[in-house]
Amino acid sequence: MTIFDVDGCSEILSDISVVLVNPLPPQPIISASGPTEFCDGNSVVLTSSSSNGYIWNTGQLSQSITVDTSGQYYVSTLDGNLCVSPASDAIDVTVNPIPVVSLNGLDIFYCMDASPVLISGDPTPGPLSVGIFSGNGITDNSNGMSRINESSRSPDSSSFSAS
Repeated sequence: MTIFDVDGCSEILSDISVVLVNPLPPQPIISASGPTEFCDGNSVVLTSSSSNGYIWNTGQLSQSITVDTSGQYYVSTLDGNLCVSPASDAIDVTVNPIPVVSLNGLDIFYCMDASPVLISGDPTPGPLSVGIFSGNGITDNSNGMSRINESSRSPDSSSFSAS
């Protein structure tokens, strides 16, 4: 093979090298087994769309990982030519703490003919809660305030609950 430069000079090459450039593996996609925002004590399984060679930002090397900690998670893949894919789009996982509920305005004992009592709680219902108070005889206003009307509770029910 003869090589010419811009001035017309030439050189004959006796050794020829072939360079093979391998394509990168495709960017993986992460799927979640359920919601990525949940309460402490729960988890979600994140799975890579790629069929081989997983490298999670957590250091795990499996196709699926179980996550129970808040953070961003992403994965790259490694193919048979040792080429690393672009990282997947990150998945945000949010683990919310279990709230500590305190009730205000609530006595331990009530008489069956007592007037309704207005109670409030802390924390008030948030985006993941349906209401804070439940039970027979409780009217939940879904704003952190509820009414207990002891006379409307059935005689065989002896408790109320806060959730």
